[in-house]
This record gives sequence, C-alpha cells and structure tokens, in this order.
Amino acid sequence: MDSTSNFLRITEAKSKELVPVLNGTPLHSLHNPRREAEVFANNHLAQLSKTPNVLILGLGFAYHIEEMIKVIKLRHKDYHIGVIEPNKEVYRLWESYQKKSKGIEIYCSKNVEELYEDENLCRFLLKKPVVIIHQPSFDCSKDFFTKFLC
Repeated sequence: MDSTSNFLRITEAKSKELVPVLNGTPLHSLHNPRREAEVFANNHLAQLSKTPNVLILGLGFAYHIEEMIKVIKLRHKDYHIGVIEPNKEVYRLWESYQKKSKGIEIYCSKNVEELYEDENLCRFLLKKPVVIIHQPSFDCSKDFFTKFLC
C-alpha cells in the first residue's frame, strides 16, 4: 500500500502512553510501549555498543529510539541516530506530541529516490551505521523499506 493512502489514528496503551495505529497495526505495544522499547534496545545491545551511528527504519512514536539513546549514551560520548520514516503523517503526529532529542535526524520521504537525494542522509550512510528495523513500522511500509535496502 502506498504510504500516502494510509489510515492513521492514535490510541492509548494500558500504561497511558499514546500509540499510533497505522492501517489497524499498532506501531508499539498496546500494553506498555516503554517496557517494549526497553526490551527492544536491550536486544540490540551488542550492535549499539559497537558504533555511535545507528540507522533506524521506522519512527512510530520513538519509544524504541529513546531507549536506544540511553544505551548508546552509556557507551559513546557522541552519537548520531538517523531515522527513516516513509509516512509523513506518522512523522507529523509524532512531532506534535513529542520533542526531538539531540543527535537524532529524521529522514521522511514518501519515495526512496527522494531519500537518496538528501546529502545529509548520504553522508550519514557513508559512516556505515548499524541498521535496526522497527518491525511494526517496517511491516506497514515493507515495499518502501525493501526498495531502500536494495
């Protein structure tokens, strides 16, 4: 499905955090998104320890990114996290509810060609960041992310 034709809404998790739901798919846990994010970051501990440069495929409401920042800060003085989000409405919604953390750059585009025209993203990719997939976001935009990775 094209990222411009997605249906996006917000729901509240049992833990009271807000969770975006894209085409019926919650982008985070509907029980406790912060706990889910802690587990997610811990599952990537080895990767996050190796490099201060991380490329995340999928923004959601960035609970997973916040937790990865905590892990990275323990191991690296400086870090750079790039996030690719193909759905501009997800990005706008996140931006209206959350504040952007230092060291994060969001690359939002509805097509891959436009992403590769972004000089900042290309310079960042030359640093060979570790690539981490936020699975719910990836699943909602599988064609986009697959094309980006190929």
